Amino acid sequence: MINFLNMNKRKRLLISTFFLMLIAAVFLFVDFNVHRDFDKIKKKKTLRIVINPNDSIYGFHYELIRHFADSMGLKLRIATKHDLRRSIAGLQKGRYDMIVRSILVTNELREQVDFSHPILFNRKMLIQRNDDSILIRNQLDLAGRTIHVARNSPYISRIKNLSKEIGDTIHIKETRFTDSSQLLFMVAAGEIDFTIYNERFAKLYAIPSLDIKTPIGLTQLEAWAMPKNTPKLQEAVNQFLEHFLKTQAYKELYSKYFE
Repeated sequence: MINFLNMNKRKRLLISTFFLMLIAAVFLFVDFNVHRDFDKIKKKKTLRIVINPNDSIYGFHYELIRHFADSMGLKLRIATKHDLRRSIAGLQKGRYDMIVRSILVTNELREQVDFSHPILFNRKMLIQRNDDSILIRNQLDLAGRTIHVARNSPYISRIKNLSKEIGDTIHIKETRFTDSSQLLFMVAAGEIDFTIYNERFAKLYAIPSLDIKTPIGLTQLEAWAMPKNTPKLQEAVNQFLEHFLKTQAYKELYSKYFE
């Protein structure tokens, strides 16, 4: 090992200068920002997205992001995940450029990601069996009841807040499923009593034995998500959405899936 202290002043100065230059080179050539802003995305001509598997080959969000990619001359690289938390973790680690799915905009999530211009509006609804003798219409009647949700469901925070609002305990049971839609069929089959699902998508399933008329929360905005430090990407997406959502093409796309 080199004995730095026993060197003469000139050698110590040369070695110190070398290491300072080496450190400077690392900071100059290594990009410590794992996230790609829109200029880097355009340079690579590829947009990396993570999307709900139900929407990955066909579906509202897939078609909408395809319009954006085509307008920008970008190819889509698509990953699929049911679990929103895992999607957010991948976004923060730089694996994806965007999360493209219906995400309810909340203050909690705003601390983790930036959101696009609002795309849809939706409400969380209590999903229960269509039996007048046991239907719950007043949220106070959920005291002491158990609501089943998918693993890592974004609905968990809403149930906890509702417990505080009614001043009583609502039990939460996380299932092994990561897709909330599977729980609708469990309610219909009588395997569980309650779950929560977005109103618009619950209506699409049109299961006659289910009741979806009891709201669990107010109407909320839904948007896509991107990393916190990608302002150019956010601006490009927002400009596209603000224009496209007013077009006939968007009206036809919305009607295709929701009307």
